[in-house]
Amino acid sequence: MIKVSYRMLAKGPLHTGSDTKAGIAKLLRRQKISLVNPVEIESSFNSDQERRETIVQVLEIIWKHIDFADMGSSRKLGIWDEFASKVDAATRCRTRYQFLNEICSGFDIRSVRTEQQPDIGILLERFNDDEFLSTIRDELQYLIILLRRNRDTAKGKTKAAETSVVNRETPNLVFVKTFEHIPFFSGNSIRGILRRLVMHDFCEKVGITRLDKSRYHQLFTGGNINDSTRYEDIDYRERYINMCPMVGLFGSAIGNMTIQGSLLVSHAHPICVEHGDGDVSFWEYVSSDFGTRRDDSKIEKDVEIRQDISEDKSPNQMLYRYEVLVDGTPLSHQFVCVSSSPLLQSSFWRALELFKEKPFIGGMSSVGMGCVELEYEVPTSGSILYLAHLEEKKEEIRKYFSEPN
Repeated sequence: MIKVSYRMLAKGPLHTGSDTKAGIAKLLRRQKISLVNPVEIESSFNSDQERRETIVQVLEIIWKHIDFADMGSSRKLGIWDEFASKVDAATRCRTRYQFLNEICSGFDIRSVRTEQQPDIGILLERFNDDEFLSTIRDELQYLIILLRRNRDTAKGKTKAAETSVVNRETPNLVFVKTFEHIPFFSGNSIRGILRRLVMHDFCEKVGITRLDKSRYHQLFTGGNINDSTRYEDIDYRERYINMCPMVGLFGSAIGNMTIQGSLLVSHAHPICVEHGDGDVSFWEYVSSDFGTRRDDSKIEKDVEIRQDISEDKSPNQMLYRYEVLVDGTPLSHQFVCVSSSPLLQSSFWRALELFKEKPFIGGMSSVGMGCVELEYEVPTSGSILYLAHLEEKKEEIRKYFSEPN
């Protein structure tokens, strides 16, 4: 068995390619973990409801600063959805003061008036950062309901709701945070990236330029299940691995038979306080970026652009935001080869060589994302046996993969 535990270092922004969204921002993919050192603080509030109502006061002050005068009617119709989305997106930060900055920026609020009561600064000072942000993330819809109730009451649409009297002599709450959702890069995605690298290298080394579709999937995507093989053919499996050792390393599904791979790939996660292996919170590594899609047909000068009458006239340009892990983020990762076969171990080292040559993880690598520095060493002679095997059998391998599956 070979185990390679090492550190990745981001050499540019990293994005996991997740489709998960919080409000208007595309989020990094996250994994729920139990904190090594749970957060436990004495709250300044005497009840959960008092805490919620104070957050609602903060949100209401922000709401009152939104400029509705120049807002179009269609936007006004969806303003509550927009407000909830932007509040949700603004919680993806480290402190409550950063939250205030983010939400004000989202609605183009230049400054918050303090002459009105209650003072938003005093309200925020009653909270711990984790207490404030975690409550909003976990209870957003209920908080928006309370806010809408307050706004309707102010307009005379509903009667004021009865509120319970808070007993000021009761002990303060203790706020406990035991779990956190931390960005990570899945072992499956890293394995998929690595698989494509090694299979392209394999085809190039032996001169394969054409593959049946089923063969392609067996090599590049993990295989395909069909009824062509109704039992496990040991000889066929050994022959296949001998022709392509990387299949023995990564595994594949061939017919009705599955070849178990010898490569284990862990998740890559930020080295941080929350995981108990760093001194910095992962929130210090999380930032946001934005991209634009423009309709260049509107500024094209050399070519006449004609629009079909039946063509969709919806806007072809937009601004979008997404979370990233910033340049310099350290991540912990691990590869393990569980095979004792010298050929598969040599294949393992070749895979790690190729990963070092093209060290990209996550999504959006075509626009500058995902480059990492891999802090591991590959033995000089590690891949020699694998490369010699391909050179010796290249004619036989080409013939094998040119035959019908």
